[in-house]
Amino acid sequence: SSIYGVAPFAIKIADITHQYKSIVNTDVDVLTLIARLCKIPFKYNEAVFGDNSVLKVSFKSSNEGVVTYKDLELPMGVEIVGDLNTPIATLSSKKALEFDLFIRADYGYASEEKNKLFVADHRADIDSKLKGELLVFDSNFSPIRRIMYYVEELNSSSHYVQEKLELEVETNGTIEAKDALAQAAKVLTAHLNIIGNIDLNQE
Repeated sequence: SSIYGVAPFAIKIADITHQYKSIVNTDVDVLTLIARLCKIPFKYNEAVFGDNSVLKVSFKSSNEGVVTYKDLELPMGVEIVGDLNTPIATLSSKKALEFDLFIRADYGYASEEKNKLFVADHRADIDSKLKGELLVFDSNFSPIRRIMYYVEELNSSSHYVQEKLELEVETNGTIEAKDALAQAAKVLTAHLNIIGNIDLNQE
């Protein structure tokens, strides 16, 4: 829950004024489009995102057919990992879809209400010339999909109880499991250091 990631938090779709609307000449409505865009695995880069930086991912259709991750216009330094041919929508008209998607870095989960407060504080950073309403939604910033742990007592001749810990960590591909575990360990150690004034030079 303390590992940083990147997620969309708002979108402006040309001529769309609310979330409960279909998008003409496409196979998606607004909610479906947002749900698919929220699954895009943007890679976190601290140098690119910085503190509370807002970046814009854009798309403007010029052809009919399937829109995929590789069709998105990304800001410099922003990267999508995984299959770039993952579909987002299918268009039946050349100018059916245009949007500006706004992404930022954070950790954990942010509700729509929390993101609206963020938008209110950073309105100047959210730049779009499209006609329509800025739609704000929930964000899941965590790159961690699933964690399991197993503790097994070892058979040992020692007088002390010895145990083995196994961690099973699954990510969305934007971070390696071992790197996520290393970051988590640093966060935990920093907290414990404050509480117990631990000597970090000791094993």
